[in-house]
Amino acid sequence: MIYETSYETDCLVEMDEEPPGILNPEAVDTALAIALSIGSRPVDEIHVMRKTVIDGSNTSGFQRTCVVSLGGRLAANGAEIGIEQVCLEEDAARKTGESEGSIVYRIDRLGIPLIEVSTEPTISSPDQARDVALGIGQALKDTGKVKRGLGTIRQDVNISTKNGALVEIKEYNISISYQKLSSLRSCVK
Repeated sequence: MIYETSYETDCLVEMDEEPPGILNPEAVDTALAIALSIGSRPVDEIHVMRKTVIDGSNTSGFQRTCVVSLGGRLAANGAEIGIEQVCLEEDAARKTGESEGSIVYRIDRLGIPLIEVSTEPTISSPDQARDVALGIGQALKDTGKVKRGLGTIRQDVNISTKNGALVEIKEYNISISYQKLSSLRSCVK
């Protein structure tokens, strides 16, 4: 793994040379606002968990994620779609190149907070999926905190197929990106 860094946007936290600080209060407040707008119940305490990352997209080898709320419902295409949870997690480094024996990542977006809204696996049609995405997108927009523009909202779609197989289409759970100055973990420069 080769990691590209910049003195203007990165600090020792992104390089896994310094422990992260407290959660970004603005990111937590925004996640809670979204959760409440879709009827999701905030948890009593937010705990940072670590998900193992094996592709090299995080210098620490894991992604930090926090469950913010559980449950909720969203009206979509004439049906009520259940919300499983709303999480706050950190973005990964982005792959900028690959050659035989090495992968290059730029760590400038590592640690940017993402708000992930996970639905119950009950969406039954493309139209309903679109309506759910639009509903979640409206909840994000209503906070006034959504960064607008191409690439700021990404969606991952998990599709169950015949015989129980599960396919995940990456980059297409709804995520909201903040500016780099507003990272999930605090940096002192």
